[in-house]
Amino acid sequence: MGWIALIAFAFLAGLGVIGAVAAVGAYSALTRNLADPRTLTDYVLPQETVIYDRTGKIELARFGSARREIVTFDQIPKVLVDATTAVEDKTFWDNAGFDPVAIAAAALGSLRGDSRGASTITQQLVRNQLLDSALVQDPHRTAERKLKEIIESIRVTQAFPGEDGKRQIITAYLNQNYYGNQAYGVKAAVRSYFGIDLSEIDPAQAAIIAGLPKSPSSFDLVRNAIERCTTTVAEGADCPKADLIVPSSTAVVQRRNMILDLLAAGLTPMSGTLYSSSEFTAAKNACLAHCRSPLSMIMSEWREGVAGALSMGLRYGFSCLGCCWALMLLLFVTGVMNLLWVAILSVFVLIEKVAPARWKCALTFDMSGRPQTAKPAVGC
Repeated sequence: MGWIALIAFAFLAGLGVIGAVAAVGAYSALTRNLADPRTLTDYVLPQETVIYDRTGKIELARFGSARREIVTFDQIPKVLVDATTAVEDKTFWDNAGFDPVAIAAAALGSLRGDSRGASTITQQLVRNQLLDSALVQDPHRTAERKLKEIIESIRVTQAFPGEDGKRQIITAYLNQNYYGNQAYGVKAAVRSYFGIDLSEIDPAQAAIIAGLPKSPSSFDLVRNAIERCTTTVAEGADCPKADLIVPSSTAVVQRRNMILDLLAAGLTPMSGTLYSSSEFTAAKNACLAHCRSPLSMIMSEWREGVAGALSMGLRYGFSCLGCCWALMLLLFVTGVMNLLWVAILSVFVLIEKVAPARWKCALTFDMSGRPQTAKPAVGC
C-alpha cells in the first residue's frame, strides 16, 4: 500500500514539474518581443498645428487632417473619467490589468450564444498601442493575442503602480482613443461634436463621448442624424432651414442613457457627489448641440487645400535642389500663397466676430428627439 502511495505521489509530482516547466516555457515564448510597458506614456502623436493671434488668446487656424490634442489627467473632467470606466471597465481602479470574473462571464455568455467583450481599459490600450499590429489583425491568432494582452496588461499595471499609475493609464487611453469624425482623444472629440472646450462638458455629453469608442463609425452623431425642418411649411414646399436631429431611438442615444444609468447607480469613484443620481437621470432628456460655423467649415477646407499644395510643392521642390529656377519659383509661389492666406484668414476672422448668431450654428443635435423649441440647444 505504501509503494502505491509513493508511486502516485511521484507521478503527481512529475506532472507538476512538467506543468511548471511547460508554463514557464509558454510564458517565456509569449513575453518574447513584447514592448516595454513603460513606453506606454512615451507615445508620439501627430497633433494639429494651432495658430493664434499675437495675444495668444484668439485661435486663427488649425492645420492637420486628424484632430488631436493631448491633455493631462487633471484637465479631464472627472465625470468623463467615471463615464468611461463605468461602461468600459467597472473594476479599472482595482484590477491587475485584466478582470478574470469578466472573462469567465464572457466565456459563459459565448456558450449561451450571447457574445460580449471582457477586455479591460488596460487591455484595450495594450492592444492598440503595445501589441504588434500583425498579431492584432490576424483572426487565426486570437488566442495568442488574448494571452499576450493579459500578460502585457499585468506588466503595464506593475510598471504603473497605485492610483497614480492608474491615472497615467486612463489618461493615455483617453488621449489615444479614436472617437470618429477624424477626432483622436477626448479633447478633440468634444470640440468636434459639441464645439466646446473639454472643461465645459456636462454629464449627458460625457456619456456620449464615453460610449463612442465601442463603435466610432456606428455611433457617429452626424451619421445618425436626420434632417428636420425648423419652420412650418406647406405640403410639398421646400424647407428654408433644417436642423440635424439625432432621434432618441438611435443606438448612440440608447447607449448614452445606459451609461447615465450606470452613473446614477453610483459608479462615480472620481466625481463622487459632484452630480446626484437624479441629475444623471434627468440628463437622459438633455438636449445636446453641435454648433459649427459654415464660415469655419469653409476655412477648414481651404486651409487644408493650401497646406496640401504647399506640402507637395516643398516635396517636389527639394527633390530637385540642383534646379535653381525651380527652387526660386517655389519660394516665390509659397510667399504669395502665404500672403494670400493671411489676408483671407483675417477677413474670415473679422466676419466671424460680426456675423449674426444664426450664421454660427450649422448643425444642431437634439439628443432627446424633441422639437427644438421644447428645449433650446446648448451653445446656439
